[in-house]
Amino acid sequence: MTPLLLAVLATLGTGENLRTGGASSSAGGVHIVMDFDGFVVDASAAGEWLLNAMSEEVAAAGVQEVHRKLVVLGTDELTTSPPGFTSAVLIDESHVTAHCYSDRGWLAVDVFTCGRHEPTRLADAIHARIAAYAPQARCVQRVSMPRFLHLRPKSEDPPATLHSHRTSQLPVATSKMRVPPVRMAVPPCRLALRR
Repeated sequence: MTPLLLAVLATLGTGENLRTGGASSSAGGVHIVMDFDGFVVDASAAGEWLLNAMSEEVAAAGVQEVHRKLVVLGTDELTTSPPGFTSAVLIDESHVTAHCYSDRGWLAVDVFTCGRHEPTRLADAIHARIAAYAPQARCVQRVSMPRFLHLRPKSEDPPATLHSHRTSQLPVATSKMRVPPVRMAVPPCRLALRR
């Protein structure tokens, strides 16, 4: 894991809503992750709707879709997965995905581009579609991370500084940081579900 990702994961346990200070133009890509709660829906119908919505927004952004897939989970006694779905729209620049535990109201959305398209507008459009489909759902976290930082000259530090919504600054991850191997699971996010 990169030092930046470790810093993000370590902070998730505080329940703070994080954003980067802005992705560097010299990064090779940008990865936006959004977590929602209150997305209590019928998994099959919502999964099909969200797959189509993600595909439509990808096309509207001018990004080339190369494949799409929906898997509805927990629909029979043979699977151990809780009710929900996983959907993916693979794009020529990476992916747009969603994973939902519909009985818990949890939805995680990933938007990652590593080409000429910047993912912020695409993530915003998908967020707006989710808000219209499930008004009770709310985005409890949105994180934007520059990716493919190995493309930067080794003499430079990675560009991101993380800020919480409380304006306190997290430690800046640099390429000079020594990160010990991860030997334990990351603690779950302490965000309380409001129902």
